[in-house]
Amino acid sequence: MISVCIPCLNESDENLARVIKNLTEGCEYDDMEIIVWNDGSVNDDGSFRPMSSASIPWENKTVLNSTKRRGVGYGFDRCVEHALGDVIVLMGADTYPQRSWLKHVLNTVKSQSVGCGVSVGLQPGSYDINAEGLYERYGARIIYMVGIDDLPKSSPLRKDPYYKDILEAKWQSKQSDEPYEIPCVYGAFYWLTKEFYQKMHGWDTVEGEEWKGHKYWGCLEPAISLKAKVYGGRGVLYPDFRVGHIFGRIDDIFKVRSVRTDLKYWNALWVAHTMLDDAFRDEVLAFPKQCLNLSQAQGYIKKNWGKVQDARQRNKREGNLISKK
Repeated sequence: MISVCIPCLNESDENLARVIKNLTEGCEYDDMEIIVWNDGSVNDDGSFRPMSSASIPWENKTVLNSTKRRGVGYGFDRCVEHALGDVIVLMGADTYPQRSWLKHVLNTVKSQSVGCGVSVGLQPGSYDINAEGLYERYGARIIYMVGIDDLPKSSPLRKDPYYKDILEAKWQSKQSDEPYEIPCVYGAFYWLTKEFYQKMHGWDTVEGEEWKGHKYWGCLEPAISLKAKVYGGRGVLYPDFRVGHIFGRIDDIFKVRSVRTDLKYWNALWVAHTMLDDAFRDEVLAFPKQCLNLSQAQGYIKKNWGKVQDARQRNKREGNLISKK
């Protein structure tokens, strides 16, 4: 059995139904369950908007409604706690995998790996992942210390001569026709065994706690990819499998399509503090000079220092912290 976990935030019933219809077409009811996490969605007046299971066109389903915004990592962890399947699919609510995804996932899941397909960039309102001219992304590499030269040439951030950042993922091109290891999964649709997810403690969130581990949205794929590495796993790209993904939103400041928010720095700092060995952590954390709301993120890490150290020591005890190579 496969358990598909889908966190949602302010997603319309129509859009979610379209995603699930694409996901479930051709699947048998015994093959999978769908678990949706409603991450504090709101109406136009700011009141909480609960999600009804009736809006999900699938028989075997669970809807978890949170009146507070907890974040994608928190939502995934709660979904997995309810999951009955041996295989976990983690996906965004704006993701359109090939119709053959179920068979593909069952045939390729490995006990110590996180699998993903080729990520195909879609624009809102366009859902054909086989259309001509779509940009394909074959996983990603992780940039621990980001400078101007690491940014796209079109990025407005290049105007800042002092720009430095930490922990970003940069898309890769195709390297082989056969499945191969990649530094970072990408595309908001990836899969692994429930056993391995639990072994590496997911995104380090705890039910009922205000925050621990991955908060809100941002730095998602680097976090799960590095956590898998800490616990002896790897990311694997399957180049014969395509996933359509509507990338992000229009950034209010730079007017470009982006998944970045100021809150992503909390996640990046959590990764650096809990997954990198002493020397590498100190080098990474000394690198940034100007990052949007970085000081706020540092303050929150300091406030939760006990939790940070607990996670670091556990990862060090149960796995292997990442060193610079």
